Amino acid sequence: MSQIDDFMSKIIEMSETEKEETILFLATALACGDPHVVKSVSKKVTYVVMPFLMEIMLKTLEKEEMKGGEKVESI
Repeated sequence: MSQIDDFMSKIIEMSETEKEETILFLATALACGDPHVVKSVSKKVTYVVMPFLMEIMLKTLEKEEMKGGEKVESI
Protein backbone atom coordinates (compact mmCIF):
# COMPACT_ATOMS: atom_id res chain seq x y z
CA MET A 1 0.00 0.00 0.00
CA SER A 2 1.36 3.43 -0.86
CA GLN A 3 2.03 6.10 1.75
CA ILE A 4 -0.93 8.13 0.55
CA ASP A 5 -3.32 5.16 0.59
CA ASP A 6 -2.22 4.21 4.08
CA PHE A 7 -2.62 7.79 5.29
CA MET A 8 -6.05 8.18 3.70
CA SER A 9 -7.30 4.90 5.17
CA LYS A 10 -6.47 6.25 8.63
CA ILE A 11 -8.20 9.56 7.88
CA ILE A 12 -11.40 7.84 6.74
CA GLU A 13 -11.73 6.21 10.17
CA MET A 14 -11.61 9.58 11.97
CA SER A 15 -14.52 11.64 13.26
CA GLU A 16 -15.47 14.86 11.44
CA THR A 17 -13.74 16.93 14.14
CA GLU A 18 -10.55 14.89 13.78
CA LYS A 19 -10.68 15.29 9.99
CA GLU A 20 -10.97 19.07 10.42
CA GLU A 21 -8.05 19.02 12.88
CA THR A 22 -6.00 17.01 10.39
CA ILE A 23 -6.61 19.50 7.59
CA LEU A 24 -5.76 22.42 9.88
CA PHE A 25 -2.65 20.60 11.13
CA LEU A 26 -1.40 19.91 7.59
CA ALA A 27 -2.14 23.42 6.39
CA THR A 28 -0.30 24.90 9.36
CA ALA A 29 2.66 22.54 8.96
CA LEU A 30 2.97 23.29 5.27
CA ALA A 31 2.69 27.04 5.79
CA CYS A 32 5.07 26.95 8.81
CA GLY A 33 2.37 28.82 10.67
CA ASP A 34 1.11 29.08 14.21
CA PRO A 35 2.63 26.39 16.47
CA HIS A 36 -0.34 26.71 18.84
CA VAL A 37 -2.50 24.95 16.23
CA VAL A 38 -0.23 21.92 16.40
CA LYS A 39 -0.56 21.82 20.20
CA SER A 40 -4.36 22.01 20.04
CA VAL A 41 -4.98 18.90 17.91
CA SER A 42 -5.82 15.54 19.44
CA LYS A 43 -3.20 12.85 20.03
CA LYS A 44 -4.92 10.61 17.46
CA VAL A 45 -4.47 13.23 14.75
CA THR A 46 -0.87 13.85 15.80
CA TYR A 47 -0.08 10.12 15.70
CA VAL A 48 -1.45 9.86 12.16
CA VAL A 49 -0.06 13.08 10.68
CA MET A 50 3.46 13.28 12.12
CA PRO A 51 4.73 9.89 10.84
CA PHE A 52 3.24 10.69 7.43
CA LEU A 53 4.97 14.08 7.25
CA MET A 54 8.28 12.60 8.42
CA GLU A 55 8.14 9.82 5.84
CA ILE A 56 7.41 12.29 3.05
CA MET A 57 10.21 14.57 4.24
CA LEU A 58 12.73 11.70 4.31
CA LYS A 59 11.74 10.50 0.83
CA THR A 60 12.10 14.07 -0.48
CA LEU A 61 15.57 14.36 1.05
CA GLU A 62 16.56 11.00 -0.50
CA LYS A 63 15.41 12.17 -3.93
CA GLU A 64 17.38 15.41 -3.59
CA GLU A 65 20.48 13.47 -2.59
CA MET A 66 20.08 11.13 -5.58
CA LYS A 67 19.91 14.16 -7.88
CA GLY A 68 23.35 15.17 -6.69
CA GLY A 69 22.13 17.79 -4.28
CA GLU A 70 23.72 18.68 -1.00
CA LYS A 71 24.78 15.70 1.13
CA VAL A 72 22.25 14.97 3.87
CA GLU A 73 23.72 13.76 7.15
CA SER A 74 22.06 10.85 8.97
CA ILE A 75 20.79 11.42 12.46
